[in-house]
Amino acid sequence: MSGGAKKGSDAAPLSPTRCRPQHLDRERLRTVLSSAQFADVLYQEAVVAAARASPRSFQLLALAADCVYLFPLTSSQQHTAPTRIAFERVLAVDVASPTLSGQRGMVVEPSSQLFHIVVRDLLPRANAKSSPTKSERQSPSTNVRAPVVRPPEASVATTEYFVSTFEPDSRVFFYVSRAFQAHFQVCAEQQHTGSELSELLDALITELVAEPDHLKKSLLLNELAIAGTCNRQLQTLFFANRTRLISVPVDGDEAEQSARGGGERSDSALPCLGLPALLIRDLLMLLVTSRHSVESGDKCDSSCLGIASLEYAASALNVLVCMCFRGQLLAERLRFFANTSMDDFVDILTTPARRCQRRHRHLSVTSSFDRDDRGRKEEDEAAAAAATLAIEEILDLQVALALELEALQQEANMVDGSHLSHRQSTHIPQLLLRSRSFAEWVGKLFKRICRSVARVPVELESLQANRQQGSPWSLALWRNAKLLDMLWNAPCANADVLALLRETRVDYINVNDGTGAHMREIAMFLQRLREAVTQGSARCYAPS
Repeated sequence: MSGGAKKGSDAAPLSPTRCRPQHLDRERLRTVLSSAQFADVLYQEAVVAAARASPRSFQLLALAADCVYLFPLTSSQQHTAPTRIAFERVLAVDVASPTLSGQRGMVVEPSSQLFHIVVRDLLPRANAKSSPTKSERQSPSTNVRAPVVRPPEASVATTEYFVSTFEPDSRVFFYVSRAFQAHFQVCAEQQHTGSELSELLDALITELVAEPDHLKKSLLLNELAIAGTCNRQLQTLFFANRTRLISVPVDGDEAEQSARGGGERSDSALPCLGLPALLIRDLLMLLVTSRHSVESGDKCDSSCLGIASLEYAASALNVLVCMCFRGQLLAERLRFFANTSMDDFVDILTTPARRCQRRHRHLSVTSSFDRDDRGRKEEDEAAAAAATLAIEEILDLQVALALELEALQQEANMVDGSHLSHRQSTHIPQLLLRSRSFAEWVGKLFKRICRSVARVPVELESLQANRQQGSPWSLALWRNAKLLDMLWNAPCANADVLALLRETRVDYINVNDGTGAHMREIAMFLQRLREAVTQGSARCYAPS
């Protein structure tokens, strides 16, 4: 096989191979890897690989959660230690041009795909000399101090590994690039693992369904999200769950609907099969249905309902993102995706969250002046600030879920496109562009990017002071910019997206290159976008 996956329920369908079976035998890895390293291998495929200092050769690429291994493909070298490329040192994984890179000899098949892995190497500078500090040069001779020995400065060098595919239906570039992106997202967000998996999930679902309070539901979902991040076993249980669930109406919504004369049973009382389906149904009710109610003039009574609902929507989106994240080669995830309506996903992803404008109906006209009370005013300001943060978090999570669904769509088409024939040519960005609320949503997304860009100098200074490669802020900005880049470059969408952004503050789209993989990509994309918006504006408003 060319795409060897781990055995078990999450194994991907096998594809034909041009290599001998003994060369691709997974068991041969045991001779040079430890038990933990062997268990961590998720995927393997035969490739042609080369570095600048070594000639090209046929090798077996094995993908783990935090690194890539390159093994000699021949049986005579099966005991040779592999080349290990740790993702923490990787700067980029991208498609390469055989001609421009000088690697045309690596393309052995017409269908071959060439990509490179750029790795950062820290080498001490040989000629670095220690020099006295300013205080040492100005100190009197009577006050002799021991010379301060400075560590040699480090010069950054890179090693470029070229990898060319030759197997039919190759998936190696997709899995390696996704694993690299997932790795630096984990580093920025802080990785957590969970325990008591099956029992914990069952108990949490029971408590979640019976709990009528949105805020308490949010706490339960946050616990599940923390436990499920990068935990493949819990992710499998989550998507495989088919428990028949009926959620309790929350925060008096059901009573209010009945009071308005609607004696019919609401959608929130209909049963769902599994927790993922329940969360999607709740998100539709909270974001889409409540938005239509607000637009039609309905107002909320409780001053806590809007904030509690926003918190719950953010927690539900966060669970879906964490469970989809780093979930390649999970068959249960693919099956759930295939059986879920894409229209529901699009509505959830492109509906801007709004805080209800609440009116206290039992107050008289004269008693409305009670709002001038300082305590009441501070309470309203605190509630407004909390709602704003929740709305921004929902937007960031909508973007994160859209990126995960796009990767899931690509994997589904590669692994088994037969059951997704009606979706094969449609990507998530194209579906988002067709949404009725896309124009308003993408405007809010761009505004969110501009606000994040305004914080670049302060955030970069903090990152450099703490010697960090990323943070939740840079991760959210990278995700937002990446999705906007995908929307902008979607077929037949370039002009539409630029037209929506043409009236915005283009001068905000100016960010200098920073450290870390996040900021490099963000700076390159925003520079291209600024040029496109500016040129488009010039063409649009130039005198005839």
